[in-house]
Amino acid sequence: RRLTSDERAARVDCTAPIPTCGEVCGRLRECGHGCTALCHEGPCPPCSFEVKQDCRCGRKSRRTTCSEAEKGPYICNLECKRRKSCGRHRCTVVCCPAYNTPSDVLVEEHLCLLVCGKPLSCGVEGHRCTNFCHLGNCPPCPITLREPL
Repeated sequence: RRLTSDERAARVDCTAPIPTCGEVCGRLRECGHGCTALCHEGPCPPCSFEVKQDCRCGRKSRRTTCSEAEKGPYICNLECKRRKSCGRHRCTVVCCPAYNTPSDVLVEEHLCLLVCGKPLSCGVEGHRCTNFCHLGNCPPCPITLREPL
């Protein structure tokens, strides 16, 4: 609401606080919530509306202020432990964003980037699989050994 001429006249000099109407501001913020502060000059204070925020893996949630939730994702303390693409190792990412991805969908977070290292079928000492960790048999030995005739 607008101030009356009497309310405006109550200000004795330029350093005196600017009078306000005393009602709730109600200005709509970018988040969609109305400002709950009393009528004020300048920008509205951070939104104090309480919201539920899910963590990025989706296994936990918390109650927090809207302005806090808008700062970024909530990271819980739970380790993923889903099997990686190799089927042998597990994901150790805390609050893994790929936790709820179906196991038949390959996602970057669950690719196993460890070297396989299994002995190759050629049987030569020291010839090991250099591919990323994988399911099933290793490929044939890429090293061709030539023996004298």
